[in-house]
Amino acid sequence: MKSVLPIASVSARQFPREGDCCRFRPNRRPGVRVVARLTARCVLGCERCLASTVGVASGVDLSLAQWKSILAESPTVGVNKVLLTGGEPLLFDGLVELTAYVASMGISTDLNSTLWLLTPAFAERLAKAGLTEASVSIAGTEDIHDRLHRRPGAWSRLLAGIELLREVGLPVDGSMYVTPENLSAVPSTIEQAAQMGLASFTVSRALPVGHGMGPSAPQVSDEALAKLHHNLAGARAGGYGISVRCVGLLGTPNAADCGQGRSLIGILADGSLTSCVLTRDSVIGLPKPLDVGLARAVEAVRAGFSSISSVFCYGGSPA
Repeated sequence: MKSVLPIASVSARQFPREGDCCRFRPNRRPGVRVVARLTARCVLGCERCLASTVGVASGVDLSLAQWKSILAESPTVGVNKVLLTGGEPLLFDGLVELTAYVASMGISTDLNSTLWLLTPAFAERLAKAGLTEASVSIAGTEDIHDRLHRRPGAWSRLLAGIELLREVGLPVDGSMYVTPENLSAVPSTIEQAAQMGLASFTVSRALPVGHGMGPSAPQVSDEALAKLHHNLAGARAGGYGISVRCVGLLGTPNAADCGQGRSLIGILADGSLTSCVLTRDSVIGLPKPLDVGLARAVEAVRAGFSSISSVFCYGGSPA
C-alpha cells in the first residue's frame, strides 16, 4: 500500500509575500541561488523550451576556468546553491570539474538536465565530484514526452538517466508544466514519477518564458488549473506515494513576489548577468561577473531591479 503524503502548494495567491517565490520552488533559505546556464546547446528541440535566448549566441560557451573565476566569490556573496543548467549541461566540457569546485566551497549543486547523454561512468564521476541532486522536466506520459521534446527516445533516455543517478545515491526531483497537450495526463505522470523513484514532483502553470513559451502559446484556463489543483490537493492526493507541489495553479503570482535579483540571479552561457535565466528580461548595462566579480555584479542587478519593466516569468511587472 502506498504511503499517504500531503500535497503541498506554494501558490503565491495563497501565501503572498512569504519569502521570494520562484516558478519551480520557493527559495526561503538565506543567501543567493545562482542559475548557471553553462551552454545554450542542447540535444533536444523541445516545443516549449523554458530557456531564454536573450543575449546568448548558440554554441558560445565560457571555459571551465572562466566559470571558476565567476563563482570564486560565491562564499562572499552568500551563494547557497548553484543550479547547473543549459541548454544541456552535460554538453559542457568541464562539468565534473566545475561541480567539484563548487562543492569544495561547501555549496550545494543541482544538475538540471535531460539526462540524454548520461552514462554510468558520467554519473559516477558527478557523484564523486559532490553533486548534491538533479532535477528533470517530464512533459507527460511517454508519447507526450517524446512528442513535446521532438525527439523519439527522450523518455527512455530520461528513465535510464534517472536510474543511473539513483544507483550512485543522488536524489532526483521532477517537474511538469501544465499545457493543453498534457493536462489530462497529469495524474498518470505523477504516478509514473513515483514509480521512477523521484524524490519530489512539482506541477506548475506553463508560463510565458523561454524561446518556446511566448505569450501567444496556447495556455490552460484558470478554471481548469483550479480544478486540477483541487483534485491534487484533495483526499485522494496521498495515493501517489510521492511529495507533490503545486506552483501557480491558483493564479499567476505577482511579479513583486519574485526573487529575481534578490535571492536568485542567472548567468547566461556567454557570461552575461540576468535577474533569472528563465525571464525574458533584457537588462541593459549590467556588468558581467567575469569582468567585475560576482559580488559587484550581484549588487548591480539588485540596484537595477526596481527599474526593470519588461516581461517577467510570471507575466507581470514590479508593483
